[in-house]
Amino acid sequence: MSDEIFEKSVKKILDPKITEIEKINGRLYINVNSRELLKCLSMLKSNGFISLTDCFAAYTKDTKEKISIYYQLHNYELEESIFVVTCIVVNEVALSVTPLFQNANWYEREIFDIFDVRFKGHPNLRKILTHD
Repeated sequence: MSDEIFEKSVKKILDPKITEIEKINGRLYINVNSRELLKCLSMLKSNGFISLTDCFAAYTKDTKEKISIYYQLHNYELEESIFVVTCIVVNEVALSVTPLFQNANWYEREIFDIFDVRFKGHPNLRKILTHD
């Protein structure tokens, strides 16, 4: 599948939930509102993006008052990966994606441990890397 067709098909699945879409180093980055995250990930999962291969957070490049959370999904049939990105304000509670992807459990615990992001609905949110 060509990059252009792939991007159009992803836009068709998620539109109008996408706030921004860009291609960086050949990878598609889709920014979505945090309130729409679970719905977007669910829609992508039902369209073949069945694997959460990575999840991480970083402070936004312009300020340390916001945190971007990146979810990398993979579609094995298409051999394509995409990043779904959502941004939250520091101390805002994020929604856990563990109901959709069980392996998000550890990723979210790491983000909680390092960035102190709380995930609503997480089954076992406790520190795993650092101690108080």
